[in-house]
Amino acid sequence: GKIASHTNNSKWITSAESRLDVHKLRNENQAILVGVNTVVHDDPELTTRISNGRNPIRIIMDSTLKIPLESKVLNDKQAETWVFTTESCDTGKKKQVEELGAKVFMAGTSQVDPSIVLKVLGENLVSSLLIEGGGTINAAFLENKLVDKAIFYVAPKLIGGKDSPSFFGGTGMAKMADAIELNGLTVTQFGPDFKFTGYPKYK
Repeated sequence: GKIASHTNNSKWITSAESRLDVHKLRNENQAILVGVNTVVHDDPELTTRISNGRNPIRIIMDSTLKIPLESKVLNDKQAETWVFTTESCDTGKKKQVEELGAKVFMAGTSQVDPSIVLKVLGENLVSSLLIEGGGTINAAFLENKLVDKAIFYVAPKLIGGKDSPSFFGGTGMAKMADAIELNGLTVTQFGPDFKFTGYPKYK
């Protein structure tokens, strides 16, 4: 259930076969979303690295605009980058981010509201979004019942550590009866890894 070690090292938990499948998912979706901590720690490209692949719009949730100005998503020009921030952001930094070609949207007062993010995407005719979030981002969407389909890649590795991040953070459920169940579960194997796909059943 871990997505990194306690030092935030995550390369690579899953196999090359699984990572190729993720790139196929990126190709199938109009946009891809991560939190700013992913950009800070990993400096990802968030592109589709398969033959004739289509790069999705890169969506970054960043409440305080701490995105590094030298990050790849702001400089590589491989795909559009949209940054969702809040009214409490640094306006000077906002101008710098926009000067690098990214679009900046306000989506809350102190924390980015995921429902506003989806509303803006809908208004801009973006109808499919792949969330490659960490525990905080995943919790923000799951706890607000905004996830239609969940896909998990599980590698046969034991990381351990109480401080190692898990894929679903936030407060968590107080009672087992409140756990989010997945309907229509399917299992596929990629190399040594397993891919679980299901549809959240919200109460």
